[in-house]
Amino acid sequence: MTRKKKDPYANYDIDDWQWEFLSRNERYRRRYRAIQRAEQRGWGYELNGHFVFTFEAWALDLRSRLSLSCPPTIDHPDESDHALALPSPDIPRAKFEYSPIRRGGAYVTNIRTDDEDDTELGKLFRGEIFTVDRGIPDDCKIYVEIDARCKLEMIVADLRKELPKYLRGGRDQLKLYKSYLEVWDLRRKDKTADEIAPKLWPDENATKGGRGRYGDKGALIQRVYDYEDAANDLIEKSFPAKQPRPKIQK
Repeated sequence: MTRKKKDPYANYDIDDWQWEFLSRNERYRRRYRAIQRAEQRGWGYELNGHFVFTFEAWALDLRSRLSLSCPPTIDHPDESDHALALPSPDIPRAKFEYSPIRRGGAYVTNIRTDDEDDTELGKLFRGEIFTVDRGIPDDCKIYVEIDARCKLEMIVADLRKELPKYLRGGRDQLKLYKSYLEVWDLRRKDKTADEIAPKLWPDENATKGGRGRYGDKGALIQRVYDYEDAANDLIEKSFPAKQPRPKIQK
């Protein structure tokens, strides 16, 4: 009897998926290699009379900016995380004891970031000086207004009542992430859309696969391109390039 292969993505939550996207992000992969090289070569600089190793500054910055830790792997469960360790992008989430990324599902602030806030602080947080980017896709964000004069019990009760109907869309999108990565990985192996579609969706291929008589894309082949675009977008957003700060006019 053939044993069914275990699906490594079966119980993934958002932090698990975030690691899969980040580990494929070329910017993170380059930075990880640069930090390894800086540590091996002992690069550093003087700061306020003290010598600072470059790899330490870079590692701390990445851990803070990307909410990273370096968990033990399932093959070496006795290893422990330390403040300067970074997870290797060559290790998939399923090989770690827990996700290398730990982020909260909600962020609380009393600073408005919408376009209606024309105060100096509002302009600052709206992006005229800098922007706080949590890496949450726009179609997965939920905006909540809370009256701080209300009791906590009332606020929590209202959130429990109202939030579920808005959460379903984000959870439904999460179910597509496995297919996004399967398409992306196969494309990196130089597989064409015509090869990928029947491999991933054999049951649908008979009616939706292939191309038309003039070479136009069928629904499944278009899905391959759409899913690759979606994966590229999530991978890019997992570690976006820093936006230059606008010059402050005096």
